[in-house]
Amino acid sequence: MKKEAKKKLYESTVELLKESDYEDLTVGKICQNACLSRQSFYLYYHSKDEILKEIYFNLFKYTYLDKIEDKQYIESDDFIMKVIDVYEAHATIFITLEKWYYQDFLSQEKQRFLEEVSLREFNNPFIEKYFKYFMISFLTPLHYIMMGWLNGDKKESKQELQSIIKTFVYHK
Repeated sequence: MKKEAKKKLYESTVELLKESDYEDLTVGKICQNACLSRQSFYLYYHSKDEILKEIYFNLFKYTYLDKIEDKQYIESDDFIMKVIDVYEAHATIFITLEKWYYQDFLSQEKQRFLEEVSLREFNNPFIEKYFKYFMISFLTPLHYIMMGWLNGDKKESKQELQSIIKTFVYHK
């Protein structure tokens, strides 16, 4: 039951963020949409910022961390389209994060990201040793290109965006 309640709150927040800005989101609205009490919310989360961090971490993990050690995959068209699709599907969440100071959030949460990946072995000892720099050099430009696309009303097609990413992130 406990996991179900937390899942309902999480899903309620994701659903509401697809429809409105983070500033308009309240704990009351989250609870009402999840058919749960405010007391239930505070059993699992201290604030709406905390649930947003969890949502972002899960999006980040799904998008990037699952196959980050596979260099061929993260340079593939499939990966680039996955990133584009995730950003497009969760545009309001990413735009909220940008307003919410993405870099500050990432620096606060970087240990959590690094711990998630540190359990893995990399084929490249240089990347393994300097993983945090790899993450910064790879993810920051990719994120900002995606945010430029979302904030620019997605004027470029997904195929054009894929070419932009290949050129400016992968230098291909």
